[in-house]
Amino acid sequence: PERLKGEKILCAVILFAVLFVGYRSCRSVCRLDSHNTIDAHTEEKAAVQRILDDPDHLYFVKFLSINHELYTPLETAPRGYADKILFIGGWSCRHPEIVRVLDAWGITNPYRDIIGSESIRIIDNDIETTMAYINKYYAPSAAAERVEPLSTQTGLNIYRILD
Repeated sequence: PERLKGEKILCAVILFAVLFVGYRSCRSVCRLDSHNTIDAHTEEKAAVQRILDDPDHLYFVKFLSINHELYTPLETAPRGYADKILFIGGWSCRHPEIVRVLDAWGITNPYRDIIGSESIRIIDNDIETTMAYINKYYAPSAAAERVEPLSTQTGLNIYRILD
C-alpha cells in the first residue's frame, strides 16, 4: 500500500507536467490563451475597413505598421483584406497569392513601382528608413507625402511616394 501511494503521486506529477508543457507549447492554438481571445480593436478594424472601401488604391504595409493581432484565428478578416493590404518584405512577398495581386495591379517591384504611382500607398511607421532605401537604389529625388485626411482619420501613417 505504501508503494502504491508513491506511484499515485508520481503519476499525478507526471500528468501535471505533461499538461503544463503541452499547454505552453501549444498556447498559440489553444482557445483559452489570452492571445486568442477576440478583442474589440474597434478603431483599428474601422481603419482597415476604411482602407478596404477605397477601390482606387493598393496599400503596402511595412512590418508592424498595422496591428498583426487585429484578427485572431477565431475571427475572419474582412473580404478583400488580402487583395488590398499587402505586407512587403520578408518571405511572404513572393507567396503565390501576393504575386497574383501584384500582377493584377501591374507591379513587378513594389519599391520601384510605388514611386510616382497614384494607385499605390504605403503604410509605414518608419518612412525615413524606407525613403533612404528608395533614394539610394531607385530614385534619389523621391519624397514621401503623408496622405491626408486619411492618415488622421485612420490613425495610420499612410504615404504616397512622389518622384
